[in-house]
Amino acid sequence: MKKQRAVSSTKSVVSVAAKGREVGCKVFSITTNDQSELANVSHEVLVIPAATKNRLEHETKSVQPLSSLFDQCVHVLCDAVCLDFSLTESISHELTYSKHSNVE
Repeated sequence: MKKQRAVSSTKSVVSVAAKGREVGCKVFSITTNDQSELANVSHEVLVIPAATKNRLEHETKSVQPLSSLFDQCVHVLCDAVCLDFSLTESISHELTYSKHSNVE
């Protein structure tokens, strides 16, 4: 029997989400676990049941190491959303790049 690993959350992400909510921001999260700390501080949660490094029972099985499957699924999803928005709003790569920022 495979031992169930503890559910972990990236503390810095949870902290930023909680602070955002505290100051009035609407918090949306993408996670594998709708019972996670991050999900609990979010207004809306999108669950992607792909494998993470924790390999929890509810996650899709994967041969990829660590959290590659979840990471890839999130990247493809976010790229599709951004592409759809840019096409719908006629936003160019140059304009998008000029407004890009990194909150880290």
